[in-house]
Amino acid sequence: MKRDPFKNNRALESIARRMEDGEKEIITKLDPGLIDEHPDNEYLFGMPREGIESLKKAMKKPDGTVVCDAPILVWDTENGRYMAYSGHMRKRAFVEAGGEKIPAIVRKMPDETMQRRMLLGANIYGRNVNPVNSKDPIHTARQINYMKATLVMEGYKGSMREQLAIEFQTSGSTIQRYESFFKLPGDVQEKVQNGELPDTVAQAMGNMESGQVGRTVEALERLKEEEGGKYFTRDNALKIVSEAKKEGDIEGVVDSMIHEAEEKPAALKSEYEEPRLVHSDEHEESGSEAGQQIAFSDLKEFDDNVLNALHITESWGKEEEETKKLKNLENLNSALQKMEEVLTGNNRYPDSDEVKDKLKHLIMLASEEIERVGQAI
Repeated sequence: MKRDPFKNNRALESIARRMEDGEKEIITKLDPGLIDEHPDNEYLFGMPREGIESLKKAMKKPDGTVVCDAPILVWDTENGRYMAYSGHMRKRAFVEAGGEKIPAIVRKMPDETMQRRMLLGANIYGRNVNPVNSKDPIHTARQINYMKATLVMEGYKGSMREQLAIEFQTSGSTIQRYESFFKLPGDVQEKVQNGELPDTVAQAMGNMESGQVGRTVEALERLKEEEGGKYFTRDNALKIVSEAKKEGDIEGVVDSMIHEAEEKPAALKSEYEEPRLVHSDEHEESGSEAGQQIAFSDLKEFDDNVLNALHITESWGKEEEETKKLKNLENLNSALQKMEEVLTGNNRYPDSDEVKDKLKHLIMLASEEIERVGQAI
């Protein structure tokens, strides 16, 4: 009897790696009309039209033939048909390009929970991408929730968040952050997915009641409509979320943002607007604009522009107390946003020990600030 390569280790990455080994064995060619797409695939990973078009272009050869270089992965459903669990975009592109027989690796249909694990493993680790995609928060949240449901189906009894962190090779706090997205109504998730709502704002809305979410969305829409979205900033959006959680006067807050913004003294604008942080490869491609950006791997700039934001308040002694509070909040929000971009990115650092020391220092500063704020309350 042939050994089952998935028998002993069901972890997502292990499944993906074992499937890579299996791809060296048997590749056949199938009529794509006999291949059904996995019903959960598009919900979990999306099906971007631009990706399909790019694949179509690559598959069409100068001589008029259509070639799919990488085989798709399918299960034999034993009724004359097959179900794809990896390669859905390639299959669609192949059909649209006019291809006739698509290369495929056929495997026996596993049990339901292993189907779910293979679907996740093949499409997350099989693509050699960061398993937690900060640029696609809603699909990542869906994947985490799908894995959570799978663990429940398997009868897992341990710490769910810790196990999810292991499966996705991340931290428990990151899992918690993405879980907050899944608590949002579907229409709000779509706004995040479409780029209409900042993911940091949506995350803050994750623990709100449905009525609060509705009022918040209405207020945000109004803010976006005023003067072409001039007042629709991340900080303003977070203030609206905060007011909604307190069951406060959201409309009054929006009115204040719109009618008082023009009267705001120039001195109240942040003097500490740091350049945005970019990945090192993006930094290399930015050309003459590179001087306005900071690469993740530049640790001195990271220290100066992100960690230093927590100490900005030392220079505000002569300002009015309310102005101090406003600038404290604005700069803290700015620092947190940039730190989140750094800490959730797939970064490359020149000196891991130095990075660890800086992160430990950041944890210490944050702990002290939490204690200080707690005492003030």
